[in-house]
Amino acid sequence: MCQMGVFFWDNNEKTIKTDLSKCTECGDCESFCTVNAIRYAKDKKQLKKIQKEIDKDTRTIADLFVDRYGSDTVVDVYTFKLGKEKVQNRINSNRPVIIEFNSPDTIECLLKSIPISFIQEQFHKDATYSKFFIDAKDFADYGITNTPCLRFYNNGELLGSVDRYFENDEKFELFRLVRELGKKI
Repeated sequence: MCQMGVFFWDNNEKTIKTDLSKCTECGDCESFCTVNAIRYAKDKKQLKKIQKEIDKDTRTIADLFVDRYGSDTVVDVYTFKLGKEKVQNRINSNRPVIIEFNSPDTIECLLKSIPISFIQEQFHKDATYSKFFIDAKDFADYGITNTPCLRFYNNGELLGSVDRYFENDEKFELFRLVRELGKKI
């Protein structure tokens, strides 16, 4: 994103930090970020306007640190190495199951993605969730045409799937599809 290395991950504080001494004020970071998480002010008037927008935003950093559909994992407890036996064990659970298949090529930004808990609520209150990362060469083994992909199961039976990414502004359409699948339980 920044070729000068202004942005870096601080492991101690678990946050992205900046080293402004490396900044050349090119503004490339703002245009690179597709969700407007980075803003660059050219003068104090712009800075004041940006600060007002930030102050109005009710989200917290904690809102981003939940597992989300189509994004990389935040909590590894939901993520498993791909293996037919592990996938089949999840599918054959005696509870409703949601399995997300994803690949490194289609990872989306946390800011744009939908929390998994929202999807679980729409499907079934007792549904379990697992995420498997998959390479394109393995798509056919699982009947997948693209990622991310959500598969919904109950007692080993495939109820249906959602085979595309939905951004946050499309979440109600995704929820409608998921509720329909939940009615099959």
